[in-house]
Amino acid sequence: MDMLIRKAISTFVAAGANAIFFALAMYEGLSGQFLSTLGVVSFVAFPVVLIYGSLVSLVLEFATVRWVPNRVAGSILSGLGHAGFGALFGWMLDLDPFGSRFIKNTENTPASKPPCSRSESVGRG
Repeated sequence: MDMLIRKAISTFVAAGANAIFFALAMYEGLSGQFLSTLGVVSFVAFPVVLIYGSLVSLVLEFATVRWVPNRVAGSILSGLGHAGFGALFGWMLDLDPFGSRFIKNTENTPASKPPCSRSESVGRG
């Protein structure tokens, strides 16, 4: 029973941290946008962490306690398993692992594009 209470607390903390992180990542400085973004992200983050994250965590805890006698090695394997299954979930959803959305795209900046001639810009519309 103690393990389930610990997992429930971890789930709520992890889901809250995910929601705040993604809301901050998507926040663009508009007034009132942060709370609405946080609400929308929470509707997605909480069920995913609750179902997928809790199941993965329970399976990893059961496996490491049962098959890994060394507590330190079990903790390391559990941490690697959590990171691995999190990465697997991100890969399944085709999420960008390094947030390249926030890296400026320099390929389409005016300084890197050669100026177009008048005939190229006229008539396209």
